[in-house]
Amino acid sequence: MDIAIREILWSPASRSISEDAFGFRLTRSGFHLWVVDGATSLAEEPARYRPDMTDPAWFARRLSAGIAGSVLHAPLSPARLAEVLRGIEADYMARCRGRVAEQDYPLAALTYLHFRPHQAGFCLSRIDHADCFAEITSARRPARHRPGFAMPAVAPYRPLDLSGARGEAMRARRLAQIRDCASTAVTIHPRSTGTGTTARQILRGPARFIAGSDGMERYAAAYGLGSMADISALAAEGRVLEALVRLRAWERANSAHQREVKTADDVLLVSGEIGSRAGSGLAALRRVERPGVTLWTSPPGGVSLRLGQGLHIGP
Repeated sequence: MDIAIREILWSPASRSISEDAFGFRLTRSGFHLWVVDGATSLAEEPARYRPDMTDPAWFARRLSAGIAGSVLHAPLSPARLAEVLRGIEADYMARCRGRVAEQDYPLAALTYLHFRPHQAGFCLSRIDHADCFAEITSARRPARHRPGFAMPAVAPYRPLDLSGARGEAMRARRLAQIRDCASTAVTIHPRSTGTGTTARQILRGPARFIAGSDGMERYAAAYGLGSMADISALAAEGRVLEALVRLRAWERANSAHQREVKTADDVLLVSGEIGSRAGSGLAALRRVERPGVTLWTSPPGGVSLRLGQGLHIGP
């Protein structure tokens, strides 16, 4: 099965560690891709499981690592996701029960994609929890590759204002999400897997994909800088970093905006192609770290995966 990974953007909203995570792997059952967005903690002390990262960041990474192990054996399903969460729940409760209020347990958005060959094309199966995203477009026209773009400035991030009635309402909603599964987010509790959605789609030929966290969706939905189709087009040309630069520039120029609860958010985006073989292997995927962004770039055409290869962000 031919897979080409083109670019990965991983940008925290502040100078602290990102609460997004991702992974992909090619196995005998197909190509697996997942993105996880840890929900910002409302706790006064958000780093309780370990001191070097917030509980949402730990949860996103731990969930990503659990999925990476699970898909070695079979595609992810709600039942297999629940099995991953059982281990995470037991670990978190053993360390944090009694020290962390229930409303402060971590939760996350998740999108998982599984591609497998189907006749002349591919079958795509997906699981969605909350507001990560994935866009699939045709790849019949050859992709172009253009030179790099300037790195983005660090986002002007301000912590959430949890004072007064607004803060109380947010805490009450968070408790309902965790205790009663009152949203589509995935929590540390295995029963939350019943809140997600599943879907299947037949792709009639090669396809391009982008998948990421809702921080990138602000480009279109909240800031009006363009459409998600624009981002897909930039990704096809190896230029998706341009979208992040524009997004962070808008946030710096409008640092007091109230279009979202948070003035900036972590951004994650993975782009690639199904049914396309690149000339370079995974070892050619180059990691570049700068203030405000970690970027994995590939040679023109992307990098191809061999059976068993993959990459994921873990704890």
